[in-house]
Amino acid sequence: MSDVDNLKKLFQEAIAMANLGAEADIDPALERPKDDANGDFASTIALRLSKQLGKNPREIAQAIVDSFPTNSIINKMLINKL
Repeated sequence: MSDVDNLKKLFQEAIAMANLGAEADIDPALERPKDDANGDFASTIALRLSKQLGKNPREIAQAIVDSFPTNSIINKMLINKL
């Protein structure tokens, strides 16, 4: 399994553990940022879930970050302005 596949799986686990009421198999839609200073990957999952769940995207993003499983793939996660 590739690092991207592992990362998607970690996102799905975090979303499930955050008890947001979202589908467990939702695609985090990982993207490469245009600016390398913004990290290796980005996701708009919090914005997409906010529309689906009617919740604040920043709160969703924080819940996902707080629930993210310990792993050897991610060094740091940041929540950009939403």
